[in-house]
Amino acid sequence: EYNHMLNDKAHQGQNSSLREKYLTFSAAASNYKAAIPILSRIETDVLGNFKSLGCDTKVLSGCERLELLYNTFNYDKEPFTFKYDQLVTSDLKTKDFISPDSFDFSNKSSFEFGNKYGQVLYLKDLPPDLSDKLLSEISDIPVNMLINLHINSVDQDNALDLVKKKIAFMEQQKIDEQKKALKAGYDVDMLPYELKFSLNEAQELLDDLQNKNQRMFKATILIFTSADSLEDLEKNVYQISSVARKNNCKIGKLDYLQEEGMNSSLPLGQNHIEIQRTLTTSSTAI
Repeated sequence: EYNHMLNDKAHQGQNSSLREKYLTFSAAASNYKAAIPILSRIETDVLGNFKSLGCDTKVLSGCERLELLYNTFNYDKEPFTFKYDQLVTSDLKTKDFISPDSFDFSNKSSFEFGNKYGQVLYLKDLPPDLSDKLLSEISDIPVNMLINLHINSVDQDNALDLVKKKIAFMEQQKIDEQKKALKAGYDVDMLPYELKFSLNEAQELLDDLQNKNQRMFKATILIFTSADSLEDLEKNVYQISSVARKNNCKIGKLDYLQEEGMNSSLPLGQNHIEIQRTLTTSSTAI
């Protein structure tokens, strides 16, 4: 029995934590029927790619997805026993079966749900050289949390236009700075460091998109953590922020956007937070 217990713990991962990974994909369509074949094609591609990596994947049913949402908000209550037949004999909706007793978003940077406290954080600043240690080290922290990455690809033509406009804008700034330097009588090559650095970065990004087969992606990275008390919640946030700082990243609090952040943290494929970071294919993959 002891060996079985140790074996189970080893399978669950470090710190006896259980990690679950979900991929939600969505597609734009004019109606439900038109969306079905599009989503089916994406599903086949995704399952095929995971199979080639040697990963076992499973498509969630409606009940399993509801159970996932239920466990997000009611993780210390009785097991989820919902069946769709229950909707026929009552006026209840699926939301009634998965939601906690209450939500309170009156606080600036945290919220209450049932008898728990939650807070949604977002990745504010990314370093020039992103490491794959960031997410693994955050997920090693032994606290209850959901880490979400909302990723949207940008059409290649639009991406090139966007970068070229940014470069043109910064080149104009460079000319203005050089004119000021000439008037003041000092070296025209003495540009503000931030402008010089940003211009170099933009030109490297343009080169990646044009010559190195890279695509542009818009990413929103959210971390939803919860605890039994505000003190425990603050400890969770401190640990997450410390790991981010260690990896040269900054974590920000979604002030007055906690409800939108919570809804964006659910595996429904919808992002209500308009804070995005531009990443290339390689950075997104990391």
